Amino acid sequence: MARKNARDEQRTLATLLFSGPSSAEEVATDLGMTANLASRMLRVLGPVVEQTEQGRFVLRTDTDTLAVVLHLLRSTLGLDPILVLRRRISAREMGTNS
Repeated sequence: MARKNARDEQRTLATLLFSGPSSAEEVATDLGMTANLASRMLRVLGPVVEQTEQGRFVLRTDTDTLAVVLHLLRSTLGLDPILVLRRRISAREMGTNS
């Protein structure tokens, strides 16, 4: 069973994925939440989010977090990056650029 705020966590991850490095204030503005809630979300997401020296947050996509990122893309946004890559590879092998 997911926590009530699990949806906010997924939205925060998706925002970082598509917006790139963001401050807690930028995440709050993008998602229409308070800066305090955004800061708490980013702390909860510590295993897959890291803070840069400039105080911005980024989504980690290393071997330890790749499965989480792929799950986020598929379940929250309906995107399947593996399928997209397979199609691009197939298109290149066939000599097209679609």
